Amino acid sequence: MSAENTGKRCREEEISDTKDNGEHGMADLEKYLKLLPEIMDKIDVNTAQNNQLSKQLEDIDDKMVVMEDSMDFIFGEIAKLSKENKDTKYELKNCQGKLAQLETKFAHQQEEIIDLKARGMRDNLMFYNIPEQRGENVHSLVEKFIQEELKMEDVKSIIIDRAHRVGRIRQLGEKPRPIVVKFNRFQDKVNLLKHAKNLKGTVYGISEQFPAEIQEKRRKLLPYMKRFKAEGKLCKLV
Repeated sequence: MSAENTGKRCREEEISDTKDNGEHGMADLEKYLKLLPEIMDKIDVNTAQNNQLSKQLEDIDDKMVVMEDSMDFIFGEIAKLSKENKDTKYELKNCQGKLAQLETKFAHQQEEIIDLKARGMRDNLMFYNIPEQRGENVHSLVEKFIQEELKMEDVKSIIIDRAHRVGRIRQLGEKPRPIVVKFNRFQDKVNLLKHAKNLKGTVYGISEQFPAEIQEKRRKLLPYMKRFKAEGKLCKLV
């Protein structure tokens, strides 16, 4: 084969290769062009998703700001309540202290009142179970009782300042009301108590008069006094 033919053949092969390459390039380009809309759609979707994500992040940031403001407000309220609670505890402590002082003062006043009542009853005696009659003269009734039941002489020397029954008016058949008698001299009261032994075995009785508070305390101590006496011990309520 001559050189001319060989050269011609080589040029034809080169042209053929160039043509094949061009055809392949066009095919690839057409393929890419067909994929381009799908790629653009994906880009649009990703862009939309990114925008949505950005919006969500912005919303989260806004919510975080609101939450921070809310937390600041809550912490402020907690601090305020804590201070108010501390102040309230302080005021309560002061009130409790003042209340304790008032209770102590009230107790002392009650003791003073009871003491004044007891002093006012110092010369008094209570007479029990003396028959009661309508329109009776209690003063004369007591003098008669002292003479006949207590067996005391010279009754007229005993000065009675006041004598009256206490309690509600009793119905027929009920136990008579007791009589409270205030003597002018304390010694007369003492002498009458010494003669109380003469009432043993009768329905009558006499006792000192005390305020209700003291009387209640004596009532609670009475069983102990009876027990000690039964044991042969000397004791009395004062």
